[in-house]
Amino acid sequence: MQNTKKAYPELVAHEFGTAVASHVSSQQAIQQISSQLTDFRGGSDDLSASNNTMVKVETDFQPDNYAGRNIWFGVREFATAALQQLPTVYVMTHDSIAVGEDGPTHEPVEQLASVRSMPNLNVIRPADGNETNTAWKRALAETDCPTMLILARQNLSVLEGRKELAAEGVNKGAYILSEAKGVHIRVVSMQAQNIFDEQDAAYKESILPANVTKRLAIEAGSSFGWGKYVGLQGKTLTIDTWGASAPGNKIFEEYGFAVDNAVNLYESL
Repeated sequence: MQNTKKAYPELVAHEFGTAVASHVSSQQAIQQISSQLTDFRGGSDDLSASNNTMVKVETDFQPDNYAGRNIWFGVREFATAALQQLPTVYVMTHDSIAVGEDGPTHEPVEQLASVRSMPNLNVIRPADGNETNTAWKRALAETDCPTMLILARQNLSVLEGRKELAAEGVNKGAYILSEAKGVHIRVVSMQAQNIFDEQDAAYKESILPANVTKRLAIEAGSSFGWGKYVGLQGKTLTIDTWGASAPGNKIFEEYGFAVDNAVNLYESL
């Protein structure tokens, strides 16, 4: 899906108390974007029913129909967008171990660290529907850099009262999701490491103060790359092994992604 230089489209916000998989909220964003930007194109290989990247009301681009807005392609046609500085948007769905029953061959734990290391590629992993909307808007604003959206199949609860903050925060790669109340703890949502790294020193200090060394990074993926954010005194709750075959919620529990375990890890710092 190619970028346009036009103004941001208007996208319907997601309300707190609801839950929607980010690949579904991305599909909703695609339909809204395509209705407002006529030069926007969708596309997929043979997985359109699963990754939700097609423009629903449009026909396919074919030799006899150049007006079609959906492009069918294989797995290699758009592989060098970062090198060519093309503002393509890659939609990567079925993220991490929550895919569940399909087993470790279908559960990417190392690939996120790999794509984050690629030059000239924005990698954004939104936490809810509103962050997904803002990630799409950020991607559409790019002119010489592709964007990769890392989306989940499982439902993600909409974060409380943060749709306004997400609109600005995702554009800076990370923002304060929740300040402490009675305890000295801050929750930061970091969707895009490389975008956060591009911010000025003052903004980075406002999010991750240098004098705060007790840090815990939580991500359903490899710990690789999180060391520079948590520091030598910090810890990670991540996945540095292969997944397993079981319902997604069971795997998360088995791998330690539970509130009690996160609290215990932080208290051990």
